[in-house]
Amino acid sequence: MARFNNEIFCESLLSDEDKKQASVYLQALLDPEELKKLKSDWQKEGEPALWWEYALDKISVRY
Repeated sequence: MARFNNEIFCESLLSDEDKKQASVYLQALLDPEELKKLKSDWQKEGEPALWWEYALDKISVRY
């Protein structure tokens, strides 16, 4: 799950619109096959959440 670093940006201050934008930016970093798999997984799970929430929950950021 992509998580906000609360030392830099306090997640509690973010609106849903801010989180939607972050989700879009993270999706834009995926290669086409990763995005296709993410959408497929979301559909296979019966679309359990809004797309942007699901993407934000499932995309992982690593260094």
